[in-house]
Amino acid sequence: MHNSHQTLTLATTRTGTTGSPSQGVRPVIREINAFDLLQFGGWEANWTDSCALLTDMLNAPLPSHVGQYTQHAGVRALRVAARRLWITAGVGQAPMAALRGHSNSQIGVVTDLSHSRVLFRVAGEGVRALMSTLLPVDFDASACARYSVVQSHIHQVPVLAAAFGEEERANVGFDLYVPRTFAKSIHVWIVDRGAVQASSEAWSEPSP
Repeated sequence: MHNSHQTLTLATTRTGTTGSPSQGVRPVIREINAFDLLQFGGWEANWTDSCALLTDMLNAPLPSHVGQYTQHAGVRALRVAARRLWITAGVGQAPMAALRGHSNSQIGVVTDLSHSRVLFRVAGEGVRALMSTLLPVDFDASACARYSVVQSHIHQVPVLAAAFGEEERANVGFDLYVPRTFAKSIHVWIVDRGAVQASSEAWSEPSP
C-alpha cells in the first residue's frame, strides 16, 4: 500500500459488539494520509522531567496511564507503554518539528515512525461490532471508551487502535495504526469482513 491512497468501508452488525457482519448501515474505513508519527522513549530515572519537557515542547497535555491518549490543538499523544509515547499530528506542524529536533538522549530518544505505519480510520454505526470481528479485544463502550488505546493483533500483525467519539453523538470510531509492510494484507482482511471502498483524507482530529 506504499504511496497508495486506497480507502475502505466496513460491514457491521446491528447487535451489540459481537456477531458476524450483517446487511444494513455499515461503518466507513478510510486511509488517513499526510500525518507525522513520532515515538518518544524515556528512562525510569527521569521520566517525570521528560514528560514536563514534552508537554512544553508540544504545548499539549500527556496521558497519565498506559492505554490512554490525549488530543489537543491537532496533536495526539498516545501512551503505548510505561515510558513510551506515540505522538501524531498533521504533516508540518511546529510541535512535531520541535520534537524531531530533540537530541538529548539523556532525556529520551525520538524515533520517526511516519513511514512505517499506515493509518486507517473506521467509524459509523455498528463499528464496535465490526471491530470485535477484527481484533480479540472487548470493544464495548464500557471497556473501550473515547481516549482509549488498545494493542492487539490481526493475523499476528500488531495493530494499535485509538477510540474516539461518543455513542450519544453517534460518532464513535477507531484509528488503526498498522505496519506498512502488512497494510495491504490487513486491508484485504478487513474487506473480507464486509468492507467497501471510500475516499482517503488528510490527517485531522476526529470530531469530539
